[in-house]
Parts: sequence; C-alpha cells; structure tokens
Amino acid sequence: MAVVIFSPYSKRVEVDVGGSLLDAARLAGIKVESLCGGKTKCGKCKVKISQGAENLNELTLVEKDLVDSELLANGFRLGCAAKIESSGKFFGSVEGGSHVVVEIAPEDQERAQKILSEISELSGRFTPHPLVNSYPVDVPEPTLEDPTPDFERLATFLNREYGLVNLEIGYDLLKELPNIVRENEWSMAVTVWDNKNILSIEKKRNLERTYGIAVDIGTTTIVGYLVDLRAGKVIATEAILNPQIPYGADIMTRMNYCIENSNGLNELHNIIIEALNKLIGEICAKTGIRLKDVFEASIVGNSVMEHIFLELSPNFIALSPYPPVIKKGVNVRACDLGLKINPRANVYVLPIIAGYVGGDNIGVILSTNLYKEQELTLALDIGTNGEVVLGNKDYVEVCSCAAGPALEGASLKHGMRATTGAIEKVHIDGDTLDVEYETIDDVPPRGICGSGLIDLIAEMLKSRVISNTGAINLDLKSHRVRARDNIPEFVIEWSDKTKNSLGDIVITQRDIGEIQLAKASLYAGASVLMKRRGIEEKDIDRILLSGAFGNYTSKESSKIVGLYPDIPLNKVKTIGNGAGSGAICALLSREKRKDAQMISESARYVELTVTPGFEEELMSAMYLPHQDLSRFASLEARLSK
Repeated sequence: MAVVIFSPYSKRVEVDVGGSLLDAARLAGIKVESLCGGKTKCGKCKVKISQGAENLNELTLVEKDLVDSELLANGFRLGCAAKIESSGKFFGSVEGGSHVVVEIAPEDQERAQKILSEISELSGRFTPHPLVNSYPVDVPEPTLEDPTPDFERLATFLNREYGLVNLEIGYDLLKELPNIVRENEWSMAVTVWDNKNILSIEKKRNLERTYGIAVDIGTTTIVGYLVDLRAGKVIATEAILNPQIPYGADIMTRMNYCIENSNGLNELHNIIIEALNKLIGEICAKTGIRLKDVFEASIVGNSVMEHIFLELSPNFIALSPYPPVIKKGVNVRACDLGLKINPRANVYVLPIIAGYVGGDNIGVILSTNLYKEQELTLALDIGTNGEVVLGNKDYVEVCSCAAGPALEGASLKHGMRATTGAIEKVHIDGDTLDVEYETIDDVPPRGICGSGLIDLIAEMLKSRVISNTGAINLDLKSHRVRARDNIPEFVIEWSDKTKNSLGDIVITQRDIGEIQLAKASLYAGASVLMKRRGIEEKDIDRILLSGAFGNYTSKESSKIVGLYPDIPLNKVKTIGNGAGSGAICALLSREKRKDAQMISESARYVELTVTPGFEEELMSAMYLPHQDLSRFASLEARLSK
C-alpha cells in the first residue's frame, strides 16, 4: 500500500501495489482526461511526478512513444502506465518515503464541454399527440342505491366522458385510491398513459402539471429537454458530460469494460442512471416543477448507450456479426430503472436499426421528416460515432462510420474536447504561415478541438503546408514546420502563449493521418450509399449535418478536406441536435413513435466492411479532399495551383 498525494489539491489516497496513478486520481475525485479508459492508447492522461518517482515502475515503451522526450525528462508520466512498484519500501510511513506526489494544474483537469443542445424547428413537422393525458374528473359519490366500487366507479366515468376502456391501475396506486378520492371529494385530475394505465390521481388544480423529459444520451454528452405535454413545447434544457467518459471515450472501450469486468455493465448502468437523475433534478429545480409531475421519458442514444441504459449486455455488439439484444422500442417503468421521476411514469427507449446504428439515428430521421419527403437527403450525424443516412419517402439506407473520436480530438497529441481554451477556429496566412485562431471562452489555448482541426487541415492544405496526401512539407522555410523525435509537425502556438504545461501546441504527421482516416470513413460511407442507388452529387437535394461536430465546424473547411461529397454549400444545412429533436418528437407524438418503429424495420442497414468497393473508396478518400480531384470540381482550380 502506498499513498498518492495530488498537488495543489492536498488530496491523498491509498493505492495498492500495482495500482496506477490514474486509478488513484479516480479515487481522489481528480478528473484526469483518459479518452481510452486507461488502456495506454490515447496518451492524454499526462501527470507530473514531483516527488516519489522512485516508488513507481520504470518508464514503459508506450510512454516513450506517446510522450515527448522533453516532457519525460521533466518528470511527466502517463497516469495509466505509471504504477506503484511492488517493493517492501512502500509499507513504511508516508514520511518514510512510501508516497508519490503528483502535480496536476487546474487547467489540465477535465472541464465542462461546449455541448450542443439546440434543436431544429419542429413546428409543422408533426401534430402533438402525446401518450400521456390528464383528465378532469367529477364522480358521484357512492350511495346505498349505487355502491359501485371505487375503481369501477372511476373507470366508468372515464369511459363515459372520454372513451377510455380497459383501464388498468397499479397495485401501489390502488392501495391509495380509497383515501385519494375521498380526500378530494371525488373531484380530481386523473393522468393516464396510452389510454389504459392510470399514473396519477390528484387534486384537480394539478391538471396542468403534465410534463415529460426527452433525453439524448450521447457517448460524450447528455442533453435533457423538459417538455410541457399539454402545450406541446420544450420549456427548459439541461446538458452535462457523460460521466462514463473515464471508462473510455468511445463505445468500443466501454463495451470492452463490460466484457472484461463481471460487474462492468451494472457499474456503467448505475453511472448513467445517477447522471440522468442529477440532470432531471436540476432541470426540474430550475423550473419549479415537481419530479412526480414528469409522467414520461423518451430516450435516444446509440445502440450501446441504449443497451447500457437498459442494463442489457452490449458485449455481442462488439463481436461479428454485431447483434443487439433487441431492436424494437422498449417501454419500462421509471421505478424499475431507478429514474427519479413519477415512479409509475413510462420510459420509452427508441428502437434501433443495427448494432452500430441506434435510436439517435432514428431520431435524426424522425425529426427531419426525410422519410416522408420527396427531397433526396444525405444526412450525417457526426459525434463520437458517425452515421450516414441517404433517402427520402421511397427508401432509407444507413451505415455507420468509425469517424468521431479523432474528429473530436481524441488520440491526437494536442487534440481536446470542445472545452474552455480549445482552439475552435483557425486561419493561416498563405505567405508567412502565421496562425490566427479563436479559442472557446477567449482564453489562452490549451489544445485544439474538432472544429479547429478541420479548419487547420483545410488551411494547411490551402497554404501548401501539407500536400493532398496529407504529408507535411519539411522543405518550407518556416520555424513552424519541424520534426521532433523524427515525427514531422506544425506549430500552432508557442508554449509561452499557451495555458498548459505540455509545451508548444502542435499537430503532428500522425495526427493528420488520424483525421484523414476519420474523414475518409465518412466520405466513403456516403459514397458507397450513393453508388448502391446510382446517385450522383447533382441528384442530392440537401445535406443535413447533425451533432455538435457538424454544427460547429465550418462547412467550407469540411468540404475542402473532403468530409462529404462536393455539394453546393447552399444545400448544406445544420440541424442542431437531431437526435434530441427526435426524442422530443417521440415524446410528443403517438404517430411519430409508430414511425420510429416503422423506420427501424424498413431502413436498410449497409455493413461497409463487407460491401464491395468500400476499401477502395476509403483509400481514395484518404487524400485531401480526394485522390480523384475531379470529384471536387468546385475546388479543383483552387487546390491545383
């Protein structure tokens, strides 16, 4: 056992021999970024050892590969790789040397992310018709002449006045029924779900208190929308980071956590339920709404997030042929999940399309009405995972692309999420190669996020810092272009102007390759779907971009790097959080809920890895914007100078 002390927080925890400094940080409640979930892959969990380095294992090969030699010389280690060494010297007192002191600057902790919560305009796209309705009830009291039992008396009134038949009431509410109806003198507000299940019987003045919550559970972020079900409108929004992030930045690492840990699924499930309870509690407190007046929730997420939310094993989604446990939409009581809304509230989880195309993608399709309209639409939902949809009222085809993590900064040397200090916009002077940029919250830079990365690659291409192969031109006469540890890199900002402890902010040749692979995956996915249907760029009526990355990234820069086909920019539209919009649609509309199931059953999922021609498309799309520049005719003259 050894003691790990975190400076300047004066927090100390005891760690078993063999435990990592990242484990110690989690125990201490110190949020050290770890996008790979501690698998020694991302290189993000750098910490500085100020004392007790001799109590740790030797530098690993992974650290030598992922951490600059200069940083290693200054005492930096990877938190996931630096482990308490097995030695008797650790069993003395702290004062005797059995301790490690770790320095973590406040600016190097995880920060609140810039989260997209805006939704597209939904009015006119559907008519609100929620499954939850509240009815005013005035029932004659029983008499000797009419001693009809309490529940039958109530059900008869609801049938006669509102046409409700075969009503059901839960055992817990049935026990309360005799007292409730008499305390309210048989004049009440009765809330019913799906015209059959009685959820609440209260004072008539509570008739207006009928709310629902729509939640988009993203891999990185969670957004909740509080909805007035009677008025059919959103009245408040709340967003938080997904607290599962320390277990991995993407769904693969979280599935691996479930596979490798016997209690992993239960642990991740409890984390997400606790996070939703916190989010819902905050949004209700902000609006003065009682938790028990939230009578329904609709949930969207990718297939893995929905499985974890329902505590269904996602393990086999990770393995070919990637089958989910269930595809259809699920209805479950809030109390059975541990959600702290009305315990009898229904929780509706949208159906999915395939193991890697989830309810969030159905949400995008629902909210845009692309499945009902004549316009041929190409929709890209770019988040930590990427999905591509092609279709209209005649057909819908979808595919999943491994695009998001790199585009959100994961696995890149100075990539980061869209938090305070992240470079989000970039311009390079074509003559001097001087870099101008904007950061989130207008503070000194700490790294660069997805929108900044796409700007940067586009600007480097235009200024000939990189070729269309992505190779950095080391022959340029600029101090910004250099090689460190034999790896070419471009300096975005110098260390004396940054707000981190990791030296100059750069993009490396390896980083550029990661971004090329991510963008090529999206482009190739779109190209495969189009070729399957004989569709050309001129046939596309619109491109819709959903998700934070698509909404915050320059459309022009995205086109220059070849993120999507060469479509005129006036046809490219951002739609905010399309998945969240879809969750709202499903919460407010019985018909939309039926449509969601129809889409799940009828949409054609295309598995790219077994589709002929996909590998060739992917390799060609690795070029910037493409190996065949004629595919980007609108850019050909501009980029071929």
